[in-house]
Amino acid sequence: MNAPEDLFDILMSMDIELAEKLKEQDAKLEEIRESVRAMRRYFQITFWVTIVFFVLPLLGLLYAVPKAMNSYLGSVNIEDLRGLEMIY
Repeated sequence: MNAPEDLFDILMSMDIELAEKLKEQDAKLEEIRESVRAMRRYFQITFWVTIVFFVLPLLGLLYAVPKAMNSYLGSVNIEDLRGLEMIY
């Protein structure tokens, strides 16, 4: 029995197993990377849809409501309302 040759065979088989495991891990990491890219893209789309359909209309309302109120109150004669206050 030749001990150095047996040790060499054991180390070679361990290297082969280690290389196979590393290849499997690389494949799994690539799958995870693709999944993370898809999730990142999904969150970006969700963010922009939220901005377009919630924040922009909210900003529009900040402009439109005062303008509408001004238009409505401008059509109502304020002095008539003051006269009504004096009656009550």
